[in-house]
Amino acid sequence: MLTSSMSKKALNVRNNSKVYFSVDDCNVLYKGVKGRGTATISTDPTTVVSTANKTRQKDAVVIEIVYKFFSTWEFGKMQST
Repeated sequence: MLTSSMSKKALNVRNNSKVYFSVDDCNVLYKGVKGRGTATISTDPTTVVSTANKTRQKDAVVIEIVYKFFSTWEFGKMQST
């Protein structure tokens, strides 16, 4: 995830690397993944610069998450009751 180095997300990761995450696809047949893991802030110039150039963000960092647990869901496969 690309964010400003001074964003609330970056500050929270610096204070506590344990995170919960949720990634949703908002297209019809909604689906996603959620879970928990450990986040680190990458200031590696090759990662940050190549990603930041696409968004033109100057003070960017990349937050990387290594998951410990995750689960997926898809409304198209859920049964109605």
